[in-house]
Amino acid sequence: MSVLELRDVCARDGLQDLASHIPTALKAELVKRIHAAGVRSIELTSFVSPKAVPQLADAAELVALLPPDVLDGTLRSVFVANRHGLERALGAGVDEISTTIPATDGMTQANFRRDRDQMLAEVIAMRAAIPSSTAASVTIAVAFGCPFDGVVPPTLVIQLAHQLAEAGYARILLGDTIGVGNPHQVHDLFGQLSAELDSITLGAHFHDARGVGIANVVAALDAGARLVDSALGGLGGCPFAPGAAGNVATEDVVWLLDALGYETGIDPGLVVDAARWLSNALDVPLHSRTPDAKRFDWENQYHNAVGAS
Repeated sequence: MSVLELRDVCARDGLQDLASHIPTALKAELVKRIHAAGVRSIELTSFVSPKAVPQLADAAELVALLPPDVLDGTLRSVFVANRHGLERALGAGVDEISTTIPATDGMTQANFRRDRDQMLAEVIAMRAAIPSSTAASVTIAVAFGCPFDGVVPPTLVIQLAHQLAEAGYARILLGDTIGVGNPHQVHDLFGQLSAELDSITLGAHFHDARGVGIANVVAALDAGARLVDSALGGLGGCPFAPGAAGNVATEDVVWLLDALGYETGIDPGLVVDAARWLSNALDVPLHSRTPDAKRFDWENQYHNAVGAS
């Protein structure tokens, strides 16, 4: 049975686009319920400008409510976009710093108001400033297509991944920010990177705008990815990327991984319960399938046999 890390990003990526203000205490409860379901890698929030993302202006307060003893055994991750955010995040005391660099100039300008090379320099400088005791991950956004620049050549993504690995990032994710990738693209790109960067943990961050997110997750895993980002309820999107619909849903991904025999430590039933709570608490619809799907008695026996093989 293969061990796999699933990182839930709902509290950051899932909530950042919601218009209604969400109290900090409610966000903390969301994270606790995700943790109670067995998720041990969670992106809590983002230390970015409150003017740009007002929903996450309470980042420091939220982290303070979720110390290590509350989220026992969990990698507590936060997102940052620049060195100012990094200083704030490190001051708050977290376990992982997550950041991103778009593969294209168009997306970088829309998101960060600078060109791609300037953003790469910033991301490399941040990696140098992150203590060795703190994990660091970086997502190459729009790796499969950009709403501004169109087609993204795989060679560009591969070159960028090598630059990030050379800078010291040991956890590199490919992001399908607007959900335009397909399983063949995903398998080919992850396969090449897996062969060339065998010491790097490769991860997938897929949005599900066209209903192929789950298929892309399988393709990435088959090609060597060992980290998957997902968001409870399938919430999420990028306020600076037209067409960036919700993330692949944590509950859907968990049920899939369980069926495929991957070891995540996550209880499929409890994560569905957490998704239902989320829908009621925030009065938002779920974009996932598993909460409404019937689970048959014979499935557990079958899945256990698959895992044992």
